[in-house]
Amino acid sequence: MSNILKPPTPEILRIADSVERAIGRFLGACDTIPPLGRYESDWEAVLLFNLVIRDIEAILTLARTDLVLLPAADVLARAVFEIALKAAWMIQPDDPFDREVRWLAHLAEEERLHKVVSESVTKFGGDPAMFKQRHAEIKEFRTGVARVLPAGYSELPGNPGVEQMLESLGQKQTYSLYRLLAQYVHGGHASTRLYRRGYGSLKQGGEFISPADWQAPLHMAWKNLQVFGGSILLSLKSRTPEFLTEEEILRLDRELDQLGGTKETVH
Repeated sequence: MSNILKPPTPEILRIADSVERAIGRFLGACDTIPPLGRYESDWEAVLLFNLVIRDIEAILTLARTDLVLLPAADVLARAVFEIALKAAWMIQPDDPFDREVRWLAHLAEEERLHKVVSESVTKFGGDPAMFKQRHAEIKEFRTGVARVLPAGYSELPGNPGVEQMLESLGQKQTYSLYRLLAQYVHGGHASTRLYRRGYGSLKQGGEFISPADWQAPLHMAWKNLQVFGGSILLSLKSRTPEFLTEEEILRLDRELDQLGGTKETVH
């Protein structure tokens, strides 16, 4: 880009490089996972984490390009959190059939999606055939799997909420950051603080993004890779589930803490 407004700082570039190295180490650990078998949940967790890795790589690209791209990084960070959490939660149980039950709730989300979309298309005069067909195919497959579950296992009424998943994985402390990042997805009033100071007659407009603001998306990208990525490696029996040393983890945590303490500069 030739029109860079706020070039990345050396600290942000260093953190981005560290997270990228961590991605490489995680992918290396994934290569030590035994061949996946017949369980849909194991496959889907890996596929979901493909999305996570690509979203994290996009956050790093934005961080290395221009600090004013922060809103897009915040949107991606929220996606990273939700997808990584679901993947880790899905295969958390040791019992493979408990995992399959969780996967069925995940599959049912797509089934409902196509049903709702087909109804919407019908309502507004379009052709819903493709969505109806996809809904029917998924429903047939889901109900077929549910019928052959062993005795004592039954489908969940739906996926639990984010708070419940976090509690199950012992990560409740991250919920507040998730809620803050969600403001950039939904266009909440809190999101426009990047361009506003004060209210009413005291209001100032401008671009108030500082390096410290990047702590949130970079922290979310890093910790989800470390915590939920590590959880998936454990669940899938990777030979190297601890893909980073304790020293490497502490060093990156410290760099992110220092970035968050950067004094904000108003432009």
